[in-house]
Amino acid sequence: MTTIELLAPQSFSVVVFRKVVRDAAGSIDETASEAASIAALERMNASGRLFVSHTKLRGRYGIRVAIGNGATEWEHVARVLEYL
Repeated sequence: MTTIELLAPQSFSVVVFRKVVRDAAGSIDETASEAASIAALERMNASGRLFVSHTKLRGRYGIRVAIGNGATEWEHVARVLEYL
């Protein structure tokens, strides 16, 4: 099962999250979660429709999305979700 986890409280316009992959026992598979997050980031940036960056927070790979532009609408945020 794959879910999304916020890695830090949302502050200003930056949201940091990652894809979380769980094994059959329900434990987080950190290696698979990092690989899934990297793959999602690469799909987002390769699309040409948006650009996101990454960070490591407490040893976990995170996708950084800045949505602070005054012209940002829900459709722009929804683009990120399309690649997860």
